[in-house]
Amino acid sequence: MRVARRRLGLSQRALADALGWDRSKVGRWECGGTPEGFDEVVALLRILGFGLELIDPDARRWTGWDDPAEHIVDRAERRFPAHLELCEEDVSTTWNWTRHRSEPSPLAGLTSFRRRTRTQAVADEGQLAAEQDALRAADPPAGRATSQEAS
Repeated sequence: MRVARRRLGLSQRALADALGWDRSKVGRWECGGTPEGFDEVVALLRILGFGLELIDPDARRWTGWDDPAEHIVDRAERRFPAHLELCEEDVSTTWNWTRHRSEPSPLAGLTSFRRRTRTQAVADEGQLAAEQDALRAADPPAGRATSQEAS
């Protein structure tokens, strides 16, 4: 708290005036005093330029694979670049996303990043849909006749 106050160039008295507190209260807090209420903590954080963020300590149970880029990091704790789409890739080519030099990350083959444009992704989806349609036409479900067999 003291460091943040000093970075803003505020004295204890100026900070106390901005919050509507007594100067001694600011001094007590800086020396490890306990706040009287949560509202005071939030007000202090806002004045000092901080935001409040609540973090679930058991976040793993809520973390799914809906957006893998949110929690996939490399050895330097860097996240995947947000502007790139994730796609499957051969594990042998993901040398920079490994835990150790010889041990590939178990998630490297599932999610990796390549510079794929949105147009390429849509084209790939269209090609996949066309292949699935061709497979369905070639192998109709049992008991159904295709239009060619009926004529």
